[in-house]
Amino acid sequence: MTVDPRLRRAWWVALGYGLLLGLVDTAVQRGLLGRPETVVAWLSTNLSVMTSAPVPLRAIPALLGSALLTEDGTGWHWLPFVLVGLVPAVQALGARTAAAVLVAVHVLATLVSQGVLAWRIDHDLESSTQRLVSDVGPSYVVVAALVLALADPPGPRGAQWWRAAAAAALVVLAPSLLDGLTDWQVAPLGHLTSAVLVLALVAARHDRARRGHRSTPEGSGLPG
Repeated sequence: MTVDPRLRRAWWVALGYGLLLGLVDTAVQRGLLGRPETVVAWLSTNLSVMTSAPVPLRAIPALLGSALLTEDGTGWHWLPFVLVGLVPAVQALGARTAAAVLVAVHVLATLVSQGVLAWRIDHDLESSTQRLVSDVGPSYVVVAALVLALADPPGPRGAQWWRAAAAAALVVLAPSLLDGLTDWQVAPLGHLTSAVLVLALVAARHDRARRGHRSTPEGSGLPG
């Protein structure tokens, strides 16, 4: 039985990210990279960090590094969710496209959630101390991958299994992911933004595919 090279590559990519997350998080929590609270604060994508000068030198490492550690040392707990989301996402889109999409969603979800917080602080709806609240973790990436696996799994073989697994994972995570949404907290807003962005992407892909199908002249298919 031959394994689809695309599926094999997807497993390696997903395992790579999951293992990197676990190892970096463990190193941080054990103080191998410095005091844990200092590392978390430096890589946190909160308003204090994101608006520090020079902005690119502070914001870019935080935006990328924040997805490789957690605040409470639960990096390894994310591994099964990483696999369920990233394997079908990478298989469906390819490694480079999936990485670009997930990084973009992570960045945009961060900017949207922190932007809402900044607006609420400016309008005296939140305390200015919220600028310093820690904002790290892989959850924006994982949510995006799981929603992608649910809405647009690779197929046709195995699509229903990936969709079922992604749905189950989202059901398990949803209570914690959306807790605080009605209070406009940063994390649940970021999770919701991640899901909406991926659904918009999937809708755009399907619409483009339909347009391409309609514009194909009859009889232009492969000879047979």
